[in-house]
Amino acid sequence: MQYTSVGDIAYSFLMRGHNTRIKSEIGDLSQRLASGMKTDVSKHLRGEFSGLAAIERSIRSLEAHQTAQRETTTLLETAQVTLGSIQDITTEMAPALISAGNSSHPALLQSLAADAEQKLDSVVSALNVRVADRAVFSGRSTDRAALPSGREILDALSADLAGAATPFDLANQIDIWFDDPAGGFATTIYQGADAPIAPIPVSDTEAVDFRLTANAPELRNLLKSIAKAALVVELPQLSDTKDQATFLKSAGEAMLTTQTDLALLRADVGALESYNDIAKTRANTSLSAFEIARSEIYKADPYEVATALELAQTQLEAVYTLTARISRLSLSDYLR
Repeated sequence: MQYTSVGDIAYSFLMRGHNTRIKSEIGDLSQRLASGMKTDVSKHLRGEFSGLAAIERSIRSLEAHQTAQRETTTLLETAQVTLGSIQDITTEMAPALISAGNSSHPALLQSLAADAEQKLDSVVSALNVRVADRAVFSGRSTDRAALPSGREILDALSADLAGAATPFDLANQIDIWFDDPAGGFATTIYQGADAPIAPIPVSDTEAVDFRLTANAPELRNLLKSIAKAALVVELPQLSDTKDQATFLKSAGEAMLTTQTDLALLRADVGALESYNDIAKTRANTSLSAFEIARSEIYKADPYEVATALELAQTQLEAVYTLTARISRLSLSDYLR
């Protein structure tokens, strides 16, 4: 029978290798136990990463949709607040203008006209609101303001009313200027694009389609009623205070009718907000599910890891014990 012996130096290297391997294993197991995560996912998956890759793709897609949903929320909230502030302004103005129809006091009429011009500036400023440096009511031309200043609107309107001879003609000309798609407002005042903002994808199959611009008929009617009130003491065709009072009353009545239109616009924006919120809820639920699935792949079984760690520590202690015993051996001990 043949025996294979191992020399002292070779044996020393052999034991050192065992020692190093077991220490490395203990370090790996300790890290897994502390973090609760596997350190070698490839080994666990046996090199089959297609399922994990699909989960990672889904998570990235959902996170991108969440970003779009947050931006959409900000856009719609801004639009809702803007329409609300405009509605508050005109709700406050209308009764005073209607009441002016029973008065022909020049100072009161001038005060109401001056107030209307200030309110026009406020409404224009509101419609020029920007979110993330993008205009909200300019359609696809988000790089520019939707409207010029209130004074510029009034000056442009006044210039086009020079041919009106009577208050009746004046009212008709103002209607045409604001209502006609080829009129002064659409061609010289509205600075945005006719095309609305492109639909914003909030999921793989859904998009929020915000189409409201400052050129919408509802908003043009509102601006028209304010402009009529603001110009009432400037137009030579309305030199008579009774005509001015009648014009203010007409503007106030028109302003009241726009409240229903504004309420409907706000309802439309509210419906888009609800649609976006539903998409957000679905995305959050799906993202949580995928993150749990990913966690299950990476997560280490604490009981399994603790058992393996205890075994490795026992093996390391055995190596130390054996090494110590061998190091104490001597020829005299061997010959006994």
